[in-house]
Amino acid sequence: MFEWLPQPMQDEIEQLATRYGKPLRHVTDQAARYVYEANYLQGPLRRQAEVCMVVQRGANRLLTFRKPFYPQGAWRLLTGGVNPGEAILDALQREAEEETGHRLLVLRFLCAIEYQGAEQARFATFAFLLDGADRALSPIDQDEQVEAFREIEVADLPQIADFLAQIAPVYSSELETLWSEWGIFRAVVHRQVWERLQAQVQ
Repeated sequence: MFEWLPQPMQDEIEQLATRYGKPLRHVTDQAARYVYEANYLQGPLRRQAEVCMVVQRGANRLLTFRKPFYPQGAWRLLTGGVNPGEAILDALQREAEEETGHRLLVLRFLCAIEYQGAEQARFATFAFLLDGADRALSPIDQDEQVEAFREIEVADLPQIADFLAQIAPVYSSELETLWSEWGIFRAVVHRQVWERLQAQVQ
């Protein structure tokens, strides 16, 4: 798993697992079309991975957000791309600060997800639990287009995943793909984070 990633990134995954706990590992082809269109077709400098920031806002409460062009009712966990040559932890800290205004304490390495697409296209999402309690939220990167934040219960994650997975197949000029493909892709990490958090409390 992840043998297609650069060796330094593979090594960092193992180091992060030792430091922050072994993540739940998951492989899926559910988002094959989105992975192919949004990543594989972007040329040699395309991003191969992203981080998902599962920001804890108190006991059993997590942070979600939306952008102004999202379909009505669509909220999701925060994510950000790992730039070519960038360390996963560096990307996590950079993206957290850009989207919340703070460098947040990493609590747990929750999930490591591999998406398989057409033509051997692959992509990875690494989800981490971050401590965002008692922090005023103020995005510092306006390009992120954060319209609003909303706190949810951990138990709401499956419902959010179901909503994202059932978005209508309408073309998005912002994403240059169908909203349904984006929604299927985004639903995966919400289900895996919920499964991981459920396992922690059992």
